[in-house]
Amino acid sequence: MKVGGRLPDLFNPALALFVGTAIIGPIIALDSLYHDDPGRDLGHHQGDLVPQDIRSSPPPAHGKQTAPPDAELDCAQDTAESSPMISVTVLSPVGTSWFARVDYFPAISPQAADLCGGPARRGLTWSGAGNAIRNMDCVEDIVIDAVRGRCNAYNPAFCSRFLSSSITFFKLQSRKRKLSKMAPAAVIPPIPVGPVGQPDIQYLPDPIKYAARTKRRLQTEDLPKTLPEGFPEKLESDLVWHGKELAEVYDWNYQLTAGDVEEIEAGLKHFKSLNLSLGHITQETFPLPNLHSTLRSISKEIHLGHGFKVIRGVPVDTHSREENVIIYAGIASHITPIRGRQDSQHAGKPADVVLAHITDLSRKVDTTSIKAPAYTTEKQVFHTDAGDVIALFALAEAAEGGQSYLSSSWHVYNELARTRPDLVRTLAEPWVAQYGSDVSSRPLLYHQPATAEDPERLIIQYARRGFTGYWGAPRDPSISPITEAQAEALDALHYLAEQSAVSLDFHKGDIQFVNNLSIFHARAEFTDSEEKRRHLVRFWLRDPEFAWTTPEGLRGRWEIVYGGVTPEGSVFPLEPFVRSR
Repeated sequence: MKVGGRLPDLFNPALALFVGTAIIGPIIALDSLYHDDPGRDLGHHQGDLVPQDIRSSPPPAHGKQTAPPDAELDCAQDTAESSPMISVTVLSPVGTSWFARVDYFPAISPQAADLCGGPARRGLTWSGAGNAIRNMDCVEDIVIDAVRGRCNAYNPAFCSRFLSSSITFFKLQSRKRKLSKMAPAAVIPPIPVGPVGQPDIQYLPDPIKYAARTKRRLQTEDLPKTLPEGFPEKLESDLVWHGKELAEVYDWNYQLTAGDVEEIEAGLKHFKSLNLSLGHITQETFPLPNLHSTLRSISKEIHLGHGFKVIRGVPVDTHSREENVIIYAGIASHITPIRGRQDSQHAGKPADVVLAHITDLSRKVDTTSIKAPAYTTEKQVFHTDAGDVIALFALAEAAEGGQSYLSSSWHVYNELARTRPDLVRTLAEPWVAQYGSDVSSRPLLYHQPATAEDPERLIIQYARRGFTGYWGAPRDPSISPITEAQAEALDALHYLAEQSAVSLDFHKGDIQFVNNLSIFHARAEFTDSEEKRRHLVRFWLRDPEFAWTTPEGLRGRWEIVYGGVTPEGSVFPLEPFVRSR
């Protein structure tokens, strides 16, 4: 059984009361404990659902079980006397999210299998691609049993009565409320388990744990108070910006004109007439004689200006998927002509995959194959990708959420240099990272002094999941754990980036170009509907004219991305897939 998941999403919004009870109002939760029999022994609560001795036994077994008589899930239309029950096993609280295993126990009555009339409206199902919870649009009472939680900073009052056991049980009945039909499923991911000695840090940052770690280290450690030799106390450039002031000095949108669109359509027609593979899309095979100079100025702005630009108004709906990809690659070829390899295999065969799809695949594939939040609806924390420039093209928007966030890593550096030079030192030291089966050791921060050819530059290159694990890619227990200093540095990067970020709404037809060497990016969680499913396609790009010098520590990774990619070998998958790395 796949485990994990974000509990607030599982029954959105009917379980909002549960989250509020567990985190904000622990006293309410305590009042609901054992209301049938306050004197009942904890180890015997709910009969066969849990082991008799919870202090020494494993978590509850799951499978075909009979719902206890006091566990009910009744619909507005009472279709069966005996209703199914829900068992929620909270395995690990992470910030305000609760990773959980949720089991559905059918009642004995066969009528109960069809909630509220008909299999199409069944309350809960398991999909073959992973455990998923389907819509329940007529739920009146939700009973939650078998909650196994750990004491944590969010609910100390709740935990205080059960310090002798890691397993607690309670029952919560919600008020009658209609669940949203917006989300077709809430997927339960596996929970990464890291090496022994790994600090208490997960992929989703926890502000309370971050504050506690910072306070502890400042009070108990003799931290360096100077920057590494040669590192600047402050960077000054258009690449240093704060999101709150940026809109006053910089218009990052370029709206395509009617003439631009006509030229793009002509470029599409010309390329299709050549009968070439998509790997042969270049400035010559996709000509844009008038728009070209504008696109070249965008490349200069990305590399030497504020670091990002958004092109708006690509007519997505009037073209096929393949035509949209051709248009995307054609426009990008005039800004950053070199496309990088994002995967080395496709459909089980070696391939130079240069196009990736960013969309929720967690309901279509085994959740253990998901190694990055790009393929889920979850929040994506601040990070960088591989490569010089990241391009994202919005084929479709989410029904709700999914905002894009950008933050100047140079501004983040300035704040760290001013307030925590010890963390600058930590970032400049080697870190052991794991992405899939690839394990490497390198710094996260690179300082490049000014030369005759290049100005002074600073690059922070990292993805948090390589140090905390994520879903189907836990940090291998055989790899050394990260240190407390590294854990604090990861959180510092995220929260400083979050405080100074600019928010961009991704609209259908937008293409976002971002300098991956000077800007962190993140994404808000989102909700899809049957009509609106967020779908982006991504390139990793490079422009030889304006490209930054690649630091020695990143050259191996950059060679994997850009080395040996040929037009003939380039693959542009038209359907979404999960990258192997």
